[in-house]
Amino acid sequence: MVGNDICLLHIVDTGIATRAYNEKIAHLKRLIEENGNKYNVAITYHVSKGSIFSAIAEFANEKEASLVVMGTHGMKGMQKLTGSLGIKGHRKIKDPFYCCSGSSCRPGKIS
Repeated sequence: MVGNDICLLHIVDTGIATRAYNEKIAHLKRLIEENGNKYNVAITYHVSKGSIFSAIAEFANEKEASLVVMGTHGMKGMQKLTGSLGIKGHRKIKDPFYCCSGSSCRPGKIS
């Protein structure tokens, strides 16, 4: 996996307003600038409209990703019994998949 590209993928609702969509892109650009410089790595972004259950797998499979890392908001309410939406979304991904929540997503904090 050494030398692979990093792409930040953000999935938004199909009905997202233009202003909110542009704010998401601006946020991704800020993250890329801060972290690309900090870790000396090239990072790109992509925003897809749709459902996390299909859009993540479609993007990862199309790009032939070697690893997918997905941050979640964590399980809430009934998800503690039925499972996290993020975990359910990985079933169609052909590549290795890591799902993290909260502090486990921070660099050096993988658990």
